[in-house]
Amino acid sequence: MVIFKNLKNLFSISAVIAISLSNIAYANSPTVVEIYGKNGCDADTKVQDKIFEILQKNDDIILINCRRYFNQENEDHRYTLDFCNDRAKQYNLKFGYSGIKTPLIVINGKWDAFRKNLKPAVKMGKTDKVLPIDLSVHNQAININMPDIKSTIKQGSIFLYAYLPTQGKKTYIADPDLEITEEIKEKLRKNKKVPFVQKVHLTNFYLRPIFKHEKIGNWAGEKISITYPLGDMVAMAGNRVKDMSYVVVLHEGSDYGPIIAAGEVMSDQEMIQSLPKSEPLKIKFISRPTPAAPAIPIQ
Repeated sequence: MVIFKNLKNLFSISAVIAISLSNIAYANSPTVVEIYGKNGCDADTKVQDKIFEILQKNDDIILINCRRYFNQENEDHRYTLDFCNDRAKQYNLKFGYSGIKTPLIVINGKWDAFRKNLKPAVKMGKTDKVLPIDLSVHNQAININMPDIKSTIKQGSIFLYAYLPTQGKKTYIADPDLEITEEIKEKLRKNKKVPFVQKVHLTNFYLRPIFKHEKIGNWAGEKISITYPLGDMVAMAGNRVKDMSYVVVLHEGSDYGPIIAAGEVMSDQEMIQSLPKSEPLKIKFISRPTPAAPAIPIQ
């Protein structure tokens, strides 16, 4: 059973549509998953693994992976933001926690999901109705077309997130004496356990890490179109600009209200790496029988 806290304010919300830079729209009724985690935390890594598996099977999930900052010398500070700490604190207050959960997972700005029940929580989030925001990027600016939204409050906050492609990949490591048969490959394709085969991280695993954020305006209940300059985000990204993706979300009522509309513009590189049927995992030997023995891809 999935347990959620603070089930107040059950607003009617619509479906999120992810839109790539080449204007490919992904339909269905997706959900927005926010994760606030700490680099190096085992529980956080497991949650990102589960989200990655969900992304591999669904093309209708919008992810906001916000890395929290901790002032420790041995901490990996890549992609950590004080902003993520602030939002985690406010969400914890909303859900009635005295401390900050690590990782904290929020579905559609309204559900507090337990990490061990992430898949059922996402499935429940799909029953919400989050309206699609039409997005496109042109000449260092993002065009945002807000839909006509029914809201009794008729006010909210609009946030823009920029994220970099998924960092780090995983592979299968097999015992050198194990014969990799077609039956074994089929089990691995179905994500089943195989004796003497392990799935491991090649590098630290950061799933679509948030690079920069901005609150770009307040919503007053109207259908609006915005062209917002990406100057600061583009400047900070340097030569990685072409690989950046963008998410826009509308929270009803306040900065931490339910998400009632969302959209995504995804870079080609991220589409290749984490969407369904993207780059397959490979099998490698722990110690290869011969120096020339290649890795065996799962076809």
